[in-house]
Amino acid sequence: MTEPETGTVVNANHGTNFWRLLEVVALQKRLIFTVVGVATLAAVAISLVLPKWYRAEALLLPPKEENFSVLSSSSAIAEWASVTGGLNLPALVTPSDLYVRMLGSRASMDPVIDSFHLVKRFKAKSRYDALVTLKKRADFRVTPEGMIQIRFADKDPQFSADVTNSFVAELDKINRRIYSDRTRQSREFIQKSLTEAKVELDSARAALRAFQEKNRTVDLDRQTALAIETASALKTALATSEVELALKRKTLSGSHPDVVELEAKVAEMKQKVFELEHGSSDSSYFSLPIAETPRLRSRLAGLTTRVNVAEQVYQNLTLALSDARVQENRQAPALSILDAASPPQLRYKPQRTLIVGATFALSVALAIFLALLVEYLKNLSKTNPEDYRRAMVFTGSLFGGKRRTK
Repeated sequence: MTEPETGTVVNANHGTNFWRLLEVVALQKRLIFTVVGVATLAAVAISLVLPKWYRAEALLLPPKEENFSVLSSSSAIAEWASVTGGLNLPALVTPSDLYVRMLGSRASMDPVIDSFHLVKRFKAKSRYDALVTLKKRADFRVTPEGMIQIRFADKDPQFSADVTNSFVAELDKINRRIYSDRTRQSREFIQKSLTEAKVELDSARAALRAFQEKNRTVDLDRQTALAIETASALKTALATSEVELALKRKTLSGSHPDVVELEAKVAEMKQKVFELEHGSSDSSYFSLPIAETPRLRSRLAGLTTRVNVAEQVYQNLTLALSDARVQENRQAPALSILDAASPPQLRYKPQRTLIVGATFALSVALAIFLALLVEYLKNLSKTNPEDYRRAMVFTGSLFGGKRRTK
């Protein structure tokens, strides 16, 4: 039964290796205790000697982007004036992420460097080195709740709080500057558009006025109705006169005064009807040619529409300009400070417990390894002197000792 025998051997080997390890630990316990004790005491001493670092923290809420006026154009202006105005943010990016990125920009870092003379304080070789050090000590992040967390570490707790609060102030300044610049740009753009709209409105009104003066159109519908009524009356009278003239020609000679008078009357009436239909030299507003009515109506409708559109655009832009001026004079939405930075009472590093605990664990592993190595070399010196000599040469070279040769 080969498999059971093999399993028994393996289990026996495992048991033998475990007890052999404990035997080595027992034999070399002095070495192990010495290594672990020295390493742990050294870790304790080092952790006590290391300078204490303090990290101040501030917590902010980003400004709520909302409309600030009841005017119709307020929504667009307020949206454009916000930090995120005009930006297509990715699905997972929030306005808080933008504010965190702004904190890490030169616009935020440079004023802090100048305010606290950090090039000198950090003993940096250049302004760039001071900037790198500042970025290493500062920490900006968005909390899971969407708030902005600002932290700065330094050996001086008061200084760490001052720098943290300075970052808060600089972020607020940047936010206000962006808001001010964008509202000013909005007002200037609307003001320019209003000037152009005024020119267009004046031009449209002038074109309509010139058309009305040239074609004598005041109220086209009333004038057309009046012309049609007049022409109808004239045509009725003309028809009656023509019948009367025809009857008189049958009974009277062509030179008879009644016939001559009636012929002149008919000719005059025909001339009047022609002038009503096709126009005359009369420049009064009551002599509108009926035949020109379709063309005049189409042209007048186009000019009137142009004036109405220009007036509506001008009116909307006038309201928008008034609202833009209100927005420009309004203060930018401030950042809401939930927790201002104060001098921390507890250090955040060195973490003495972590240092001592990690050193203790590593020293135990190292001490056991050294115990096994020492025990192995002892056995090797008895069983294989030549390999022992090579091992000693290797360890001597590795640790800087003298090479031993026979």
